[in-house]
Amino acid sequence: MNILGIDYGDSKIGLALSSGSYSSPLTVISHVGYKKKLAELIKEKFVEIIVIGLPLSMSGKYSNSSLKAIAFAEKIKKMTGLPVFMVDERLSSVFANTIMKLSGTKKAMEDAVSAADILDRYIRNPSMGYEIKGRLQGCKVEPDQLFNHAVLLYNPPSPLIDGIEKIDCRALDIYCEHPQVYLHLKSKGFLPKNLRDELDFSCYDIIVIDKNTGRSIFKNFSGSFSLLQCP
Repeated sequence: MNILGIDYGDSKIGLALSSGSYSSPLTVISHVGYKKKLAELIKEKFVEIIVIGLPLSMSGKYSNSSLKAIAFAEKIKKMTGLPVFMVDERLSSVFANTIMKLSGTKKAMEDAVSAADILDRYIRNPSMGYEIKGRLQGCKVEPDQLFNHAVLLYNPPSPLIDGIEKIDCRALDIYCEHPQVYLHLKSKGFLPKNLRDELDFSCYDIIVIDKNTGRSIFKNFSGSFSLLQCP
């Protein structure tokens, strides 16, 4: 299986390729005409999966660079229709610089070496990748159940949350891990958190969780719960 790794930057895009257990730097392209170049390369190399780096701050927070990379990943998903994943790329540039010094690789290939490191991270542990969806499913909350409460929406599975605009509560916070969900909630004017150590669960009256995946997350928490209803 051929997997394409991408290190997305403001001016350049690093590319790497893997067909086995390890990846190799491929090339670096500019933003100008990148869609055509990527389409040709994907066809030529018989690419089946695409992995894109997710830039985070060292503390793990999303940044403007994160949001740009996520938006880019959505474009690639729409353009190719292939499975697209994002993985944490922290320190990939540091790794690339070290490898280049040791191997004598040209500076122009730095972004491609970073892309290879990003790809290796996915190969080592695919479960750490966040899959970018071409179509986002909706879910819903029941505003009447949350009236006049301090509410935390914990890791909602979708940004398309029916009823969220009707929640009249003393506090509404959102904790969000998935980059695509984070991007869309941010674009709607919300300020989701993405670091668990920012959360003091004791300050919430109700924690809304996905009924399919989160039923036991807070089993030792003494507060009350409502379930985020998902189709």
